[in-house]
Amino acid sequence: MRLPPDVTVRKFFYDGTPSYVWEGRLVERESSLVVLEAYFTRDRRDLGYVVFERGDVFIEFYYLDRWYNVLQIYSAQGQLKGWYCNVTKPATLSDGELRFVDLAIDLFAYPDGTSLPLDVEEFEELAIRLYQPADTQQARAAFEQLQALHQAGQLPSRPFPAEPGCDAC
Repeated sequence: MRLPPDVTVRKFFYDGTPSYVWEGRLVERESSLVVLEAYFTRDRRDLGYVVFERGDVFIEFYYLDRWYNVLQIYSAQGQLKGWYCNVTKPATLSDGELRFVDLAIDLFAYPDGTSLPLDVEEFEELAIRLYQPADTQQARAAFEQLQALHQAGQLPSRPFPAEPGCDAC
């Protein structure tokens, strides 16, 4: 039997505006790492470079000391779709709530070793008009680090869950 979600994830824009909320189940907790298992519970969403479908499994790696998080994505049947790498301020975890601030620029990493930078123009615009210079510098360094991790085959990874399932999917 699946345990119910025990962590609420809250994504925010840089100005503090809430962006997106979802639930996840804690599968690992270390001093600066939180790993969650979550399920895509919405209707099919075609982003042009990947398709999310109801029941897709997300293994989510959040760092309390790094400027990014990584979402490893499997189909409900266990096929690895790739890694969605978000450049963010370091996450915080308190009272069952994980929060992070998105910094626009992302990287989608495919299992075949290719990758696709996302929202680069949006990031550059926000870096000029909104972001603090130190945050912009951290974001650029995090993006480069994510690219290097992917090229080296070292993005965080876990196997497909042995008993996947989502009653709410």
